[in-house]
Amino acid sequence: PLLLLAAGADVSSQANGSLRWEPTKSWAFIRGLGYHVGSLVCHRPGLYFVYAKVQLGARGCPSRASTLHGIHKRSRRYPGVLDLVVNKVLHCPQAQEVPWVRPSFLGGLVNLEEGDEVFTRVQAPELVRVVDGTRSYFGMFMV
Repeated sequence: PLLLLAAGADVSSQANGSLRWEPTKSWAFIRGLGYHVGSLVCHRPGLYFVYAKVQLGARGCPSRASTLHGIHKRSRRYPGVLDLVVNKVLHCPQAQEVPWVRPSFLGGLVNLEEGDEVFTRVQAPELVRVVDGTRSYFGMFMV
């Protein structure tokens, strides 16, 4: 069976920088997975395609001209956070006062065990823009 979450409404960040997604609003749905404070929890071991897209933007340029966007994993078998896919997003190549928008899309195959948690993080979460559930989203499905 297809196991999927597509979430995009009411994105907020947590103290560790991971994004919290609203799994029941907009176009979001969960089937065959758990959801816990921003993480998708694997209930069935196997090979999954994980993906995350964030729309980044601001009215002007922050002090740094780049930020990191990544998909990460927590596992009972390993004490720390494992980076699965990470993207460095460069922004603000124009004048400092000009509004800007940049997308970042990540995706890849990963083998997950029962209880593994997958989440997405943005180094500068204040730059994430949510419009209608189509510009920023996060999910995975079994292949």
